[in-house]
Amino acid sequence: QEQVVDSAIRRKGPPVIAVILESFLVTHPRGGRRRGTRIMGRIALILSAVALAALCERASANISAAVDQNLFNTHCYSGLNDLQAHTSAVSLLAGASTAGFVDGDSATARFDGLCCMTWSPPPDNSFVIALDVANHAVRKINVAGTVAVTTLSGGNGAGDAVGPANVTKFNGTAGTAIHPTEGWALVADRFNHKIKKLHLSTGFTEEFVGDGVGGSVDGVGTLARLSEPGGIAFAEQGTVAYFVSQGDDTVRKVDVATRMVTTVAGGVQGYIEGVGTNAQFADPQDIIISPQGGTAYISDSTNNQIRLLTMSTYQVETLPAIGGSYPLNGPGSLALTKDGFYCLVAEPAANRVSWLDVWGYRGTLLGDGTSGFLQGTGAAAQFQAPSGIAVDQVGLTALVGDLGSVRRIDMCPTKCNAVCVPGYYPSTQSNCTTDTFPTCDAVCTDCGGGYAITPCNGDGKTGQDANCGTGILCPDGPLDVLTSPGSVSTLVGDGVARVRPGFGVASSLEQPHSVAYSPAQNNIAVVVHMAPGNVVTAINTLTTDTYTLSGTGATGFSDGPGSSAMFNDPQAVDWTPDGSRVLVADIENRRIRSVLYPSGHTTTLVGDGVAGVVDGVGTKARAMNPSAICVSPDGSHVLFADMYAVRRLDLTTLEVATWAGSAANAHLDGVGTNARFGFVWGLRYTPDGKTVWVMDTSNNVIRKLDPATMTVTTVAGQVGVSTSVDGFGLGATLKDPNQAALAVKGRYLLWVEPTAHIMRAMDTETYQITTIAGTGANSYLDGAGNIAQFNTPFGVSVSKDGLEALVTDTTNQRIRLVNLCRNPCGAGCDADHWFNASCTSATTFPQCVGCEICPAGKFLAYPCTNTTQAECWIDNVPNRITLHRATSPPGGVLHLEGVYSGPDNCNITIDADLSIAGVAGGGTVIDCTGLNTRAFSVSPGATLTLSHLAV
Repeated sequence: QEQVVDSAIRRKGPPVIAVILESFLVTHPRGGRRRGTRIMGRIALILSAVALAALCERASANISAAVDQNLFNTHCYSGLNDLQAHTSAVSLLAGASTAGFVDGDSATARFDGLCCMTWSPPPDNSFVIALDVANHAVRKINVAGTVAVTTLSGGNGAGDAVGPANVTKFNGTAGTAIHPTEGWALVADRFNHKIKKLHLSTGFTEEFVGDGVGGSVDGVGTLARLSEPGGIAFAEQGTVAYFVSQGDDTVRKVDVATRMVTTVAGGVQGYIEGVGTNAQFADPQDIIISPQGGTAYISDSTNNQIRLLTMSTYQVETLPAIGGSYPLNGPGSLALTKDGFYCLVAEPAANRVSWLDVWGYRGTLLGDGTSGFLQGTGAAAQFQAPSGIAVDQVGLTALVGDLGSVRRIDMCPTKCNAVCVPGYYPSTQSNCTTDTFPTCDAVCTDCGGGYAITPCNGDGKTGQDANCGTGILCPDGPLDVLTSPGSVSTLVGDGVARVRPGFGVASSLEQPHSVAYSPAQNNIAVVVHMAPGNVVTAINTLTTDTYTLSGTGATGFSDGPGSSAMFNDPQAVDWTPDGSRVLVADIENRRIRSVLYPSGHTTTLVGDGVAGVVDGVGTKARAMNPSAICVSPDGSHVLFADMYAVRRLDLTTLEVATWAGSAANAHLDGVGTNARFGFVWGLRYTPDGKTVWVMDTSNNVIRKLDPATMTVTTVAGQVGVSTSVDGFGLGATLKDPNQAALAVKGRYLLWVEPTAHIMRAMDTETYQITTIAGTGANSYLDGAGNIAQFNTPFGVSVSKDGLEALVTDTTNQRIRLVNLCRNPCGAGCDADHWFNASCTSATTFPQCVGCEICPAGKFLAYPCTNTTQAECWIDNVPNRITLHRATSPPGGVLHLEGVYSGPDNCNITIDADLSIAGVAGGGTVIDCTGLNTRAFSVSPGATLTLSHLAV
């Protein structure tokens, strides 16, 4: 497949991309953890660098769409083709086909020209704000429980006034967005050439930006001049807002704190791709920003295109349109699904709602282009000029403003059986129905880094009767981490020293040094690149895509938005427990920096850039060489290594105090500042906060720091002996032990030794030290731990579920993935597998059998029955087998039902028990073309049962 892609590009050039992408959309399993990475990486390589960055940023979506973040939902079987494969349905939420202006319940309420809807921000999901254009009003629609419509502000006729709700006047509202945290919204008052601030609790309005005279003048507040402002979107955690102006064809930005308005793109009507004001739009209607904050989607109405704006560079390009029965016709309001994979487009002139995915593949969601007012599914539904659209936080429902009504779109009618992610178990027993999703089995209890065992008795229940009647089992996790390490593979990086976002091995890294998994999201990690990389990169380990979170790549110092922040040889990184920000040890800038996630906004917490080990508050304190960093489990403070000392930063007061060690380079156990360290490159708190592990790199030892008494003790390695010999505690030797991580509830300490090119682990109860990956050769090789090779690995981090570790393979310019448990089956199958056989017994964990891999071209799906067992499905494609998972007795017999149309010789190899059954009285089950030959090859230990077959 890779050769086909490459040769096609060489022969026919970029236009063939659309065909290739279209062919892969069906076969690439979205649910698979890393399947298809090399193919998708090859595709990514053939795209332009700008397009690649935008594609990867848009694809780095959290695929879970549940209220409980610990759920893994399989409510849409078709992987990439969710919206394509399932016909969405539209129904009436409130209003009618006739226009009016009435508050009330769903049957009584009336609207006139609804547009620009926005859902209440997380965690609330109870109401929607909609602009009632012809009534010059802002309406509030309560959707939690009984539907109720009220007028929030305006409705007093066309005009221009601010103040109480019954005084406020608008003239042609055209865009709105709710601030993510502060309880107010911005409203674009189009023909008054203003943006007004609306307080949601009272309906009170005030001037925000714009002086009421149409024009294009940047400035502060009412000194700025706008020209028919339209769609609005907040970014960078509500610190800035972007909006489009229809009158001057621009995209503009306003700083929320200062109200400074700046033009970032456009300014001349036309259709040109380019950077900033070199780009051109024609009547832009709406703007939305991806969940990761790196890309904006703009509906370029007169050009009939969806344009993409890269937030870090203001590069403007066009989202390609692949497939679809109709071209876009005057695209208006936009909305993104929760995962950011689909962009929904309201087309009022075409009377339909369309979708585009992150690749540009396009189709019609609802409506056939005929103006009307019909509820129904797919093309059977009819609209009367849909002008506003918003998607709820769960990602299953969209609301559409359609002239005098609000229509509800059910985007996934198959919504059964949400299950817990690995590391969690469903702590309530319930049976799943389509009506209860996503609350079905929605209470997921954390196993604390261990595994959650799925039911063993096949009865489909998920409560205390699971695990073969032994109750919920949360064992200690991969206890074989020292004796049977898993494999090493390459997650991201092509080996070329440069910073280039991309998928998997199509991305490039430059001197990746430290890595940290998010404690809040199992599939998100960040990497700092030491000089000359000088950036912080975010990685979605599920989709294998990367994007620059903060840093320009230039050496220097600058706080501010991630796109303009600068670092100087950053060395270490860690997260706050809530996953909201990343802390960076910026060694040559002699500062501790804070980077907000996902916006990338960067500030300085400690240091003024002058070298010194000086305690104090914030930038009054000084650092010499901050080389390691870790956040306390409760998030109250940070420890960072600075030369030969361990220092503490209070995250509330920003007070810095030296805990242990001093400016002297030595080795001495003791209490607090009486202890002595060499150069420290690794720090790690235990989950209970009672121990800090200190990697005393230049002394070649591991130290234990007790935060309660400040006592420092050497527990492993030998001072002055720089070799890597496994053993116990002080009997083992270490060679420059570097950054460290903990696995299995803190039981195992993992670290890398860059000059030995290996990864090692220590049982913190017995102090047994074992090399778990790397041969010692400074080279590059994937494979089992005992044959894999690294080249100067500096950083390591363990995933939240404890199953995997990431290693920064610095000189190889790659991030490597280490599987810490060779067989996690019985703990709940991962995204590439489905549960087939029963557990033999709970005591054999984690070798309990039952996970089978879904073959290439298939995807994982959970059936809509009262079960947590899954099955492998594929689309109804000619010459492909469809394998249905049926309820089976212990032993896991599979049943092949229906018709298999295979190749001429129709060979089938059977590695597990298989039953092929027709219908009573006979019936065709296997239909081979050509020679009509049926050849079954049965492996030893497997059985084949044939019944009711007819040739």
